[in-house]
Amino acid sequence: MVPGGDFGSMDRSGAADEPPRHCVPPTRGFHRLGVAIAAATMATGLAFVGAAVTRLELVELLSADTFAIVLGSALVVLGVIAIGAYGVVRAIERFSR
Repeated sequence: MVPGGDFGSMDRSGAADEPPRHCVPPTRGFHRLGVAIAAATMATGLAFVGAAVTRLELVELLSADTFAIVLGSALVVLGVIAIGAYGVVRAIERFSR
């Protein structure tokens, strides 16, 4: 018996106890994939926002205050979408084990 108690399974066949599924650490591969997808989402979104500002001439059309609010809101929405994409990749990792 191990000092301090043995909290493993009751099977004493000598096989190493495996941790429960919810205790398995996440893999780096899915983390990196999630970060890459979130970064690609941000890059694509920033390109679209930049193209829209240039094409629609929003700098001249809107006042400075309104332009800052619209641009800030667009960047916040883009960040939420990127975090959501990262979350989807991590959820796929969790349920694929």
